[in-house]
Amino acid sequence: MLGARIVRAWADRKLASAAEEALQKIEAVLPARLKLQLSESALMAPGFHITAQVRSGLEDLRRAIRERRKARFHYVDKARAGSERVVHPSDERFESVPGQTLADFLALVEAEHRERKNLQVRPGKPR
Repeated sequence: MLGARIVRAWADRKLASAAEEALQKIEAVLPARLKLQLSESALMAPGFHITAQVRSGLEDLRRAIRERRKARFHYVDKARAGSERVVHPSDERFESVPGQTLADFLALVEAEHRERKNLQVRPGKPR
């Protein structure tokens, strides 16, 4: 329930609506004693820290991830310096493999990066 509450509070309008529907359907089939526990639960997900501007781009971001397209972010850091980044969707090399972790994937990427770096021809004086 907490996860659905977080999605409802923090996601874009479309996903938040789907989370609300799911919460309502779950609550509709709960026995009375569990409904009471749920209503008295202190597990809440306040949405006050997600601005409308941030929320408005989340659906586009989800679509870009699904379609494996790059996404461009504009942001301002604590020092109020503006910046822009282009991020790529997750790498197809990192698929759901039993026992594989994110650390395994990052080690693979690092090894490939080192290999590419070693293969680069550097201009300069011959040794």
